[in-house]
Amino acid sequence: MNNLPNDDNDQVNEEETSPPSGGTDDDTELESRSATVQSGNIDDDIDENQPEYKNATIVAQGSTRSHFETNPMDQGFKATIKETKDSTLQYTNWTIENSPPPKPELFELERTTFAVEEDVPTLAKKLQNILKLRSVHVQFEGASAKCKTADFTKFHLNLYDAGDGKVNVEVQRRNGCSMAFRDEYLEIIKVVDGLAVKTPDQVAEERKPKTSLKEALGDKYIPLPDGIVEKHIQMALKSLQTKKPDQVLFAMKDLVSISGSSETCLEAAQILLGDDKYEEIRAHILAIICDHEQDEESKEYSRNVALTLFANIMGALSDAKILAKYIENDVFTRHIVTELMKDINKETAAQFPANVCLTLKCLFYLITNSPAARKTAHDFGDAGLVLVNDVRDHGSKCYLNLEKEATNVYENL
Repeated sequence: MNNLPNDDNDQVNEEETSPPSGGTDDDTELESRSATVQSGNIDDDIDENQPEYKNATIVAQGSTRSHFETNPMDQGFKATIKETKDSTLQYTNWTIENSPPPKPELFELERTTFAVEEDVPTLAKKLQNILKLRSVHVQFEGASAKCKTADFTKFHLNLYDAGDGKVNVEVQRRNGCSMAFRDEYLEIIKVVDGLAVKTPDQVAEERKPKTSLKEALGDKYIPLPDGIVEKHIQMALKSLQTKKPDQVLFAMKDLVSISGSSETCLEAAQILLGDDKYEEIRAHILAIICDHEQDEESKEYSRNVALTLFANIMGALSDAKILAKYIENDVFTRHIVTELMKDINKETAAQFPANVCLTLKCLFYLITNSPAARKTAHDFGDAGLVLVNDVRDHGSKCYLNLEKEATNVYENL
């Protein structure tokens, strides 16, 4: 995958490593947005099956750029992306005092651009509400909003003055899964007709099969071979032992996959948390949870994967009502709860909301299944409740899932 530098007009407070071989320079980037683009190389992953919007005017005719930032998933933890995180206001209020700027002369707008006839403050408020409902992490800078989903798909919302009382809304994919971006784009464009926006949980519920795969296939169903789950875990352990960042990340994501599937989650959780042979995997998860440094995006992503895996394990055992016997070690339980509580504050939630959501989910499973975990959380006293409530308050302004997970913890403390 080519990794290109950011646009000259896109003042991003980020430090990126040099792109690997195959990346392009600034001149090529300007050419890719130039009005002279004639290639007509249009990516069809957006408009296929796209619903009609009676008030939307799609204004861009150029090609969609392969304009991505360096991705830690592709570069083996080598990318470092730092953002200004001085205040939570830049994540909660999209305030545009003046009219948005006109489109730069040399730039060709993305094909995923639409025009809206609405005053800018009202439009910004509607877009901000959509991003909140979608639980998208946003950093506002002038007439631009830098967005990152929970699965680390990145896109920008750029507002440009289109004249005649209209505003061009450019939804620009920057990095990550094109299908995930498509889901976000199709919800954002609903701002035009005032249609109801669906949260990611609602979309997942709609896409959830009505019957299990076994029931759907009947006699044609082929069950997984015996021992296949543990074989995957053994392979993951070998990859972890190499200490090579890319292999370690691949192993952790493989474990997330098998612990997140309804067919394999319980067996995987029992093996990972109960089998002494895999103590090294548990130690690796715990080490990442105890490392609270997330300023480098590679570390933020690594922490996200570890917390997802831990939440999957806790959730599978909790749903089976057997989690309590796996967390009887009071020393371990108190330690993990203490470490999780360190991330529960407004500042961390503003910068890393997806990870704090996972932290709260893990904490919820622990305090509802372990007396030791509950007592440790209670030892934080009123200060702990205040911290959780602060996070819930922040989520109510800009990140729905954060509000939901914080409420679950608050009501059980």
